[in-house]
Amino acid sequence: MYTNNIGYNMPDRALRECNYMGCHNLTRETYCPEHTRARYNKEADKKRGSAYQRGYDKRWEKIRKIFLSKNPLCVECKSKGIREDATDVDHIIPHRFNSVIFDDKQNLQALCKSCHSRKTGRGL
Repeated sequence: MYTNNIGYNMPDRALRECNYMGCHNLTRETYCPEHTRARYNKEADKKRGSAYQRGYDKRWEKIRKIFLSKNPLCVECKSKGIREDATDVDHIIPHRFNSVIFDDKQNLQALCKSCHSRKTGRGL
């Protein structure tokens, strides 16, 4: 039993899988306790900095635009025989503030939004 916002006792919510991608922990909330902390770790977000602070500035926008014009299809989908337009330019090896890796054109790949989100969600 839990108490709703009006003060009435309510039956417990049904157990369901955590909404965090790939997590099968059962919970009564949207996320299991482990992933609630992970999703709302505001300190980590503060340390991460803004997109501009991470190097995604006007120069990056120009590089991105040129790269997508030369590589219009998602490489992940293409490898599966699917023809999907690329929307994101991804660093194959995460740059982690290393300007040499960030600027290396050989370290870039074109991905669709879905593939890029999946890769980013896995932490690769």
